[in-house]
Amino acid sequence: MRTFVVSSVISSVLVMLASLAQAADEPKVEITSFIAAGQRTRAAELCGKVTGFSGNWLAVRVTVDPKSDRPGVYHVLAGKDGAFCTTVVSYQGLAEASIAWTSDKNITSDPAVMKPASSGDNNL
Repeated sequence: MRTFVVSSVISSVLVMLASLAQAADEPKVEITSFIAAGQRTRAAELCGKVTGFSGNWLAVRVTVDPKSDRPGVYHVLAGKDGAFCTTVVSYQGLAEASIAWTSDKNITSDPAVMKPASSGDNNL
């Protein structure tokens, strides 16, 4: 009985360590800026960064107004440095970015809120 308990504890610890190691190997995607293009426009520039991947490029899916009835979906490539930028149109001022990591798992950024353009910016 004692051997069974020790074996169960060791197995549980190994599974936990394996899941932590796998989470550490996963890339991370974040939106670094989401700024309106002007005072009276719904256009905005959205930029972000993917860290923890080693390829030459990676496709990033940007979803604007994700909780609305008609979210906007944009696809942009992140280069070797992981940086990406795109112009989007947003009615609610919310966006998130995601990448497909495995066949059954996407990694999604925290939601970002659009910041207003500075008063010196021209309208598009």
